[in-house]
Amino acid sequence: MVDNPLSLKMDRYSTPQRILIVDHYFNNGKSLTATIRKLRPILGNQNVTSASTAKRIIEKFEETGSITDVRPSTCVCPGRSAENITAVRQSVAESPETSIRHRAQEQPSQELQR
Repeated sequence: MVDNPLSLKMDRYSTPQRILIVDHYFNNGKSLTATIRKLRPILGNQNVTSASTAKRIIEKFEETGSITDVRPSTCVCPGRSAENITAVRQSVAESPETSIRHRAQEQPSQELQR
């Protein structure tokens, strides 16, 4: 999975590998140890999952019924609304020499960037 053994970045398990982990867990009487032993010949000694990783995947499956990762929702940035754009344009027209930092302090409800 990892080309460099000193690398801290670990590859994630694919969906078929996660299915295999959950399937073996339930087929082996819900035993993590038995699951890892059964996966060792399939995944290989170097790529077999750790007990904590298998436990996390199984707990997620039991809680959500899914093995896929839940992506965090993206935050909508309110700084680029039409009202904010016109307010900033008006502010720049009134005093073009004001820095971005000072302009942001004058209008704290808006995000100003270079």
